[in-house]
Amino acid sequence: MSLHFSYFILKVKLFLGFFFKSIPKIDLIGQIKILKTNYLCFFQKSTKSLFQCLKLLDMTKKILLINGHPNRESFNFGLAEAYKKGAKTSGADLQEIVIADLQFNPNLQYGYQKRTELEPDLLESWEKIKWAEHLVWIHPVWWGGYPAMMKGFIDRLFLPTFAFRYKENSVWWDKLLTGKTAHIITTLDQPSWYYWLVYNEPSVNQLKKNTLEFCGIKPVKVTYIPVNRQTTPEKRQKTLIQVEKLGLAQK
Repeated sequence: MSLHFSYFILKVKLFLGFFFKSIPKIDLIGQIKILKTNYLCFFQKSTKSLFQCLKLLDMTKKILLINGHPNRESFNFGLAEAYKKGAKTSGADLQEIVIADLQFNPNLQYGYQKRTELEPDLLESWEKIKWAEHLVWIHPVWWGGYPAMMKGFIDRLFLPTFAFRYKENSVWWDKLLTGKTAHIITTLDQPSWYYWLVYNEPSVNQLKKNTLEFCGIKPVKVTYIPVNRQTTPEKRQKTLIQVEKLGLAQK
């Protein structure tokens, strides 16, 4: 039986399973696991969720999770683990870059005037970026930007002929990362509306507009996580569940 026909049969069983309790769901769950699909679909209730699940059966996205926080004990690492849990459950093909674990010089010492050889960790990271269909960036906002190591990671990797190429005798450029999408998940120590209204969200302008979209990555979605010293454990747990759902939906 072809894989395509197997998907068709599984979809029919899934559709009927929402309306007839006699369908052996445990058996279907096993089939879905074998096909690397989303077995949690069976526990959804609404018709809307049903059609979302049917869509998930055909979706196996190559996702690269890039964690820009330097502290492994931070809430950002908890968010990364929550996203990974959801993405792996969905059947996504997931790889990860933890910038804090990389060995490299974050200083682009000569700008674009003189080549600085890439360290092995950066070369491996670039292979992951090329491989990925969807980039998920998790980072805090510090002083309106992102941490220095993350800035250095971008400076050293998103280079001419890698991420973009200047056109000769022109102000325009070729975008070399087209066909990819991205999602920025960023923590704030203030309400997101205040960050947007008062400061014009500088970190998003820098990463989304001046880096990712500049290189052809779009659409780029943004999820703000307002976290501060007064945030309760219950609120943080709800946030982790929210981010896990993003991973489950491969967003």
